[in-house]
Amino acid sequence: MTPRSDAGNGAGRSLELDRVTQRYPSSTNDTTEFVAMQDISLEIPAGQFVSVVGPTGCGKSTMLSAISGLRPASDGQVRIGGEVVTGIRSDVGFIFQQDALLPWRTALQNVELSLRFRGRPKSESRERAREWLARVGLLDFADRYPHQLSGGMRKRVAVASTLVYEPDILLMDEPFSALDIQTRTLMENDLLHVWDEAGKNTVLFVTHDLEEAIGMSDRILVLTASPGRLLGDYKIDLPRPRDLLEVKMTEEFTELYRAIWKDLEGEVLAANKLRIPDAVGN
Repeated sequence: MTPRSDAGNGAGRSLELDRVTQRYPSSTNDTTEFVAMQDISLEIPAGQFVSVVGPTGCGKSTMLSAISGLRPASDGQVRIGGEVVTGIRSDVGFIFQQDALLPWRTALQNVELSLRFRGRPKSESRERAREWLARVGLLDFADRYPHQLSGGMRKRVAVASTLVYEPDILLMDEPFSALDIQTRTLMENDLLHVWDEAGKNTVLFVTHDLEEAIGMSDRILVLTASPGRLLGDYKIDLPRPRDLLEVKMTEEFTELYRAIWKDLEGEVLAANKLRIPDAVGN
């Protein structure tokens, strides 16, 4: 399936999963299948920032792959703005845990490449890339190569490389997990600022960090241990704009954390029990 030719406008589009299931062939026996996520249905309005949390192996990244069109769902449908996802779409941006910058290109060249791939003129691509490097505070580092940048700087370039083409849907798979805690907090605040400034595209953010999810989101989805099913759907009614250091000190934040952890704790324990074999003789 060829990619859609139309890029997004950054304004956000609605996202819907209708009884989505994803199965994979077993790694040990091709006659059996592993079910990564099962019968998930949800609706996300345009412009909402939603985080997905759950234990390891519950299908969080699998969900993002189905939405992006990288791996179509085994059963059910994914719809963006009412349109069924049948292949890779140019109006969906994907930011991975590891930045995918090209080491032989400068920060500016990495950002403008996203637009060049979409057929934008060179002069327009260069101008837009400079604008986005300025938005993420890296215009003075435009001529630096990835190896000359810190981990946080590389992540900012990766964010700019995705947001520069204004995707309607932004998928983020644990994008800040490899950063130290101080840099991570700065990046979270930067992302919220840029997201708000850019017009609030629809975001689906995968994380293992419940504090991160609460601090950034309008809503949190909790998945069960494998196979991943939708267990909880929490509204995060904290005012925006947010300073993540300040919001974590509030009583409302603590209450949300306790409520969501009640759902999440049992699934984390169940997932660990599945992975840890019984001791010999027990």
